[in-house]
Amino acid sequence: MNAYRLAIVGEGKGPHMFDITEVIGKEETNKRLERAIKIIQIPENV
Repeated sequence: MNAYRLAIVGEGKGPHMFDITEVIGKEETNKRLERAIKIIQIPENV
């Protein structure tokens, strides 16, 4: 759950994650998750 929190909020602490995702909505939650995935991907040519 810590990785999920970091991807969504950018912090290690805060309100309950389900409350946060309810407030920001499905579209914004997915956008933030996709951004986090792009950031942590390893380049193919490494």
